[in-house]
Amino acid sequence: MRRSLGIATILLVSIGAVAGCQRSESTPTALTSSALADRITQAHGGMEAWNGASSVRYEHTLYFPERADGATPSPWVSREVVERGPAGRVYQDWTSHGGTIAWDGSEVWSTDWVLGNPPKMMPYLVYYGLVAPWVAHDPNVTLDEPGREAIPGDSSRTYVTLTIRMPRDPSRPPTAGYLKIFADPESYEMKALSYNVTYGPMLDIMGLPPGMAEMGPITHVYDEYAEVGGLRVPVKYHTVGPDGSLAGTHDVKDWSFDQPFDEGRMRKPADAVVDDARDERRVAS
Repeated sequence: MRRSLGIATILLVSIGAVAGCQRSESTPTALTSSALADRITQAHGGMEAWNGASSVRYEHTLYFPERADGATPSPWVSREVVERGPAGRVYQDWTSHGGTIAWDGSEVWSTDWVLGNPPKMMPYLVYYGLVAPWVAHDPNVTLDEPGREAIPGDSSRTYVTLTIRMPRDPSRPPTAGYLKIFADPESYEMKALSYNVTYGPMLDIMGLPPGMAEMGPITHVYDEYAEVGGLRVPVKYHTVGPDGSLAGTHDVKDWSFDQPFDEGRMRKPADAVVDDARDERRVAS
C-alpha cells in the first residue's frame, strides 16, 4: 500500500532543507530561566491543576495549504490521549485514516497505519506543541538562559524566549531536541513555539544530506486559547517556516484532563505492527 506523506514530512518540506538548524540572535533578559518558566506556567493556569490531571485528551485537526497544482490535501484528524505520569503512555485514533497508534511504556505499535511518518515518531509529535508551558518544569529537561527574539518570519516584535532542552532517550518515542517558547513580555502567554526534528528515520525519509543531524526550526504560532479545567490551552494555531511561509493550520477541540486513562487500550491487537527502529540515521554520516 502506498503511504501518504506524513505531518512532519509536509511541514518540513515546506520549510526546506536549507533551513538546517537556524537560530536567531538572542538578547538576555533580567529573569532567570526558572523564574521565566514559572511566569509562563502561571499564565497558562499554573502547576496545581496540571499535576492534578489524570490524562490529557484532545482532538487535533491539521489543515494543509493549497499545493502548487491547485489541489488541497484532505485534513488529518487524530484523537489523542496521553497518560499523566512517568511512563507517559499514549493511544491515538486517526479518524481521518482509520489507523491507531499506541505507546504502552515499552513499545510503539500501530494498526492500519497508512501515513508516511514512522509510527514511533507520532506519540508526542502534536502533544509537546500544546503543553510546552508545563514541560519547562519536567525534572528531566534543562533550560537555557532567557533571551529576546522575534518569531521566525515576523520581525515586527520581539518576545521573551525560553529554550527547553529535551533529553534523548532511545527507549522511548522521540521528541524534539529543543522547544523554544516565545512568550509575551507582559502577560507571559506563549505566543509561539519553535522546535527541531532529530529523529534519524524521519531525517532519512526526508532525504536530508548525510551528516545532517537535525531539521528546523519549525514554528507554531498560537492564534486562540481556551480555558479547560483551570488550564489555558491552544485551540487554534498555525505553523510557519523560518521565512514565515504557511505550512499548515490546526484546530484542537474536546480537551479534557479529568478522564481516567483506558488501560484496555494498552492490550496489543493481534494485527498490530511494532515500530522498533533505532533513533540513528541509516544514511552514512
